[in-house]
Amino acid sequence: IIGCRQFFINNKKSKDQRSIDKTSYKRLITNFSYGMAALSIFKYQDSDNAKELLANLSGTDKQNRRWVAREIQNDDLQNYEKLLSDKAVVKYFSLERPWTSNEINARLNIWETRYKEGHPHGALTIFDEQNHFIGYIIAGEGNEESVSEVAYVISPEYWNRGIAQSVLSKIVGDWGTEVRNIGLGKGIEKLGKQHQIVEKRFQCFKKKVLKQFYASARPINIPSWHILEKVGFTNAKSAVENVDDPIDFNVKGFDLPSLDHYNQLESFIEELYKKQEIKVDKRYFMINDNDKIYTFNRTTNGKIRFHYEKEIC
Repeated sequence: IIGCRQFFINNKKSKDQRSIDKTSYKRLITNFSYGMAALSIFKYQDSDNAKELLANLSGTDKQNRRWVAREIQNDDLQNYEKLLSDKAVVKYFSLERPWTSNEINARLNIWETRYKEGHPHGALTIFDEQNHFIGYIIAGEGNEESVSEVAYVISPEYWNRGIAQSVLSKIVGDWGTEVRNIGLGKGIEKLGKQHQIVEKRFQCFKKKVLKQFYASARPINIPSWHILEKVGFTNAKSAVENVDDPIDFNVKGFDLPSLDHYNQLESFIEELYKKQEIKVDKRYFMINDNDKIYTFNRTTNGKIRFHYEKEIC
């Protein structure tokens, strides 16, 4: 099978040869899609058993430079190890510390196994036009039914290029719509007896059809939650009632949206936990002076996180 990497390598050839290669690539994609009109992002390598799922997603950054994302593969391990061992990269991500090789291997095996079994939820590895590794995005299984939790990690040399926003926009737009439609059985009627098999493969969010995306971010990680808001995420619903003494931005004098403000915000929430009985891993909300609502909690590792969600249209 010719994948995205081979396609990018072909781009280094002559203009005429690149034209031929692109035509061949499009023909290959068409062959994968035969009889599966609803699948433009996903293709089954083992179509008889609806297994060995392939994924292809693409877009451009804010300077119109192209990126392509495809399903995680075993030979991505070295890139992931380098990325997730960078302290600056993982400062606010997941464990908020460098990952061990065992942790990375275990996670990659989970994602790779899902694709082999024909399920769409997992990690997509991102490359630039020269087939250089950019990072990855996860659209996995959330903690609740019908929810996919999304997160991404981008190499520092690709920061501030709009790649994260572009990739996330494609995930919550094209990817989410396609995953939901296939899970509902839309557009795959021509598959005959395979119809129900494929449909079940895509009902993988606690065995339900995808309805919603979820994401979280540290308040101090301003670019991350700004990106979430730009692609349509809103504050997640609170699981419990608000505290009696909500944070008052006017009284506290925070200056939105400076970095110093969010440093102070995390400290203030810590003080709030000390003064009032707020349960760990329960969501609360606060309102700023512009009536903007923030949903937050403190995790088991003591970190404060904002929570966001987005329904699939």
